[in-house]
Amino acid sequence: MTQQPTPPPATDTTLRDRIRRAICAASGRAWLPDELQEPDEWGEHADAVLAELAVEPQQAAATRPGATTKTRRTYRLEHRLPDETIWQRGAPGSYAHWSWEDPAKADQRLAEARAKWPEYEHQLIETVTTITETPVTAAPEEPTP
Repeated sequence: MTQQPTPPPATDTTLRDRIRRAICAASGRAWLPDELQEPDEWGEHADAVLAELAVEPQQAAATRPGATTKTRRTYRLEHRLPDETIWQRGAPGSYAHWSWEDPAKADQRLAEARAKWPEYEHQLIETVTTITETPVTAAPEEPTP
């Protein structure tokens, strides 16, 4: 299983558009929305910048005194029929939604599902959760008059 970095969703579309315009200008082109070759031209570049900016706060939090970082990876099985576009969680005919922390166990379950239900497509989804805990010191109390 290979892990591909995924840019975070750009919740601030104004910021994303500002980054797109800046990249366009830095490339020596004028920002003319009506003349863009693609509706989201420069969007991949803007997403790369936003992904990098999202990493910085995590790294900064992890370097604070007393900070501890915990990362947990889990894997879940999904399936679909070849002509379907939406993946369903779990195994066909089962309402259980299993997940595994051991990638070897997840690969084993994927192989078992493919053997048991060959008419379906199967995939594993990896979820990475990172938690940084930092002790917070209380602000000094102001003396009461």
